[in-house]
Amino acid sequence: MAGQRVLVDTGPLVALMNRRDRHHQRFVEYLKFFQGQLVTTWPVLTEVTHHVPVGKGVEIMALVRDGALEVIDLGNAGERVHDLMKKYADRPMDLADASLVWAAEHTGIEQVMTIDSDFAVFRLANGHRLQVLP
Repeated sequence: MAGQRVLVDTGPLVALMNRRDRHHQRFVEYLKFFQGQLVTTWPVLTEVTHHVPVGKGVEIMALVRDGALEVIDLGNAGERVHDLMKKYADRPMDLADASLVWAAEHTGIEQVMTIDSDFAVFRLANGHRLQVLP
């Protein structure tokens, strides 16, 4: 998996920071063998810092600082994010989810680490579905 870039959603990052999370061990084991780059967005990090135990937000930001977690700037993504959230309002698609779909379209990364089953429904502008990992 060397050089592989993978988008990462809120759930796996929360699980990694919380040993009590039911998904914790699964993501710890997956990352033992993962040799690529984890990529996310600021809306995802906002959700993560809201859901992790007190003090763990600093650990997440240390991953960003140290380059273990790359953060994609949304720049002028507002219109596309809006359109995605409107299209998938019945799911509902939140800002973090829409930002990851936009990031996939913007970067060409079509794999996402998530526990969110909605990613099986979401489609990129090219019609592709993101491959859910692990």
